[in-house]
Amino acid sequence: MLANNQALSGFALLPRLAPSTVKAELLELFHQATSGRLKVVLGGGFSLERVGEAHRAIENRETVGKVVLYPHGDGQ
Repeated sequence: MLANNQALSGFALLPRLAPSTVKAELLELFHQATSGRLKVVLGGGFSLERVGEAHRAIENRETVGKVVLYPHGDGQ
């Protein structure tokens, strides 16, 4: 991986979640999303038939944000 300038990284939120505060924190997150303070960046939408094209777009870094697969055509 180093020869190709690639890295594998990740993180897990589960250890950071306290059972006593999860409900309140999720309610705040949903409130921010519904009020428009939290925005999801849509990087593109593809039908399931175009899943290969969606993967290529992600791999080639042609997208920014979340890529959505639609079961009934693009954007539906």
